[in-house]
Amino acid sequence: MAELNGRPMQEQQTSNEPGEFPDRDAARMAAREPLPEMPPARADLIGVTDADLDRGEQAFKQQQHDEILRGLDVYAEAYSGKIAEINQINLRLGDNMLKQVAKVKESITTMWLLGAGIDGKQRSDTAFVEKSERELEKLEHTT
Repeated sequence: MAELNGRPMQEQQTSNEPGEFPDRDAARMAAREPLPEMPPARADLIGVTDADLDRGEQAFKQQQHDEILRGLDVYAEAYSGKIAEINQINLRLGDNMLKQVAKVKESITTMWLLGAGIDGKQRSDTAFVEKSERELEKLEHTT
């Protein structure tokens, strides 16, 4: 027995007697038979004649072409306006962000100045106390 991809091949029946082929083989044979002559496929256009179709095809060549182009221009202009609006909104958003950054920078600068003032006051007070202690020690030693 012959093998195909390592599997034994089943022998096909060759009888022409009806009823001896399995349903699968009968369907295969029916698929190989030519179909009866059929008219070419057409859309079912009720009330439309071939002359109407010919005129429609000719009209499309210029009139509909121009209308399609005008429609695309309107479409592009509509989105161009929307994009311009988005750009304006983004500029406002950017301005608001810069204002907030400026406020934060101002707050940080204020905090730094306050910290520097506190540090300066602490050094000044420490220097005053140390000087006062030295002067008091001098007074105590002289008595």
